[in-house]
Order: sequence, then C-alpha cells, then structure tokens
Amino acid sequence: MVNYYLEVMKNNVSICLDSDIGYHHHFNVGDVLLIVMDNDLGITLKHDCIEVVNPTFKLDWDKTCSARLSTTSCINKGVMVDITKNVDRDFKLKQIGI
Repeated sequence: MVNYYLEVMKNNVSICLDSDIGYHHHFNVGDVLLIVMDNDLGITLKHDCIEVVNPTFKLDWDKTCSARLSTTSCINKGVMVDITKNVDRDFKLKQIGI
C-alpha cells in the first residue's frame, strides 16, 4: 500500500458520489487529496469524509463539454499535481522537531 498526495490546480473538478441523483462533490483549488494505491483494491481516493474506490473525476461537469478523467489523466493534463515529497518532508521535519 502506497500513499500519494495530489493537489487540485484547476477549478471545476468534481467527483460523482451518487449517480442516481447526480450528486457531485466539487473540489477547490488547493485541496489536497490522498490517493491510496493497493494491489487488491486498486486506487482509493480519500478526502475529508469521502472514500471512493477507482475514482473518475469530472472536469466542468455542469457544462455541455465536460470531460471524464482518471487519476493519471488528471496528473498528465495538469489538473492535479503530485505533492507527495512535500508532504512527506513536512511530516519528517515535524517528527524530528524542526
């Protein structure tokens, strides 16, 4: 199990939590998402009280030209940035008291 931290860099990024009623959770620029990679479960998104297995993100879901993106596509298109090294560094500095 490996943890990655992604920061949202663009507006209008969301994830569908309930397809029956079309409920989307909207992320803000600067939100940090925890992505857990597990061999058995695949990719799991954790953010606040949200936990989604194999998430598919939507870009501009409320417009006629919306796009569905995987986690990898979000990184490749610059929608999200991997900040894992920064988070790990800050955690280690706090542990040693710096």
